Amino acid sequence: DIESQKLFCFNLKTSIKVIGAAGV
Repeated sequence: DIESQKLFCFNLKTSIKVIGAAGV
């Protein structure tokens, strides 16, 4: 399903941003 794939991609990017911000 393309919509759930987009959502997963978005969540992954957000998680990486949050983790990156916490790591700095």
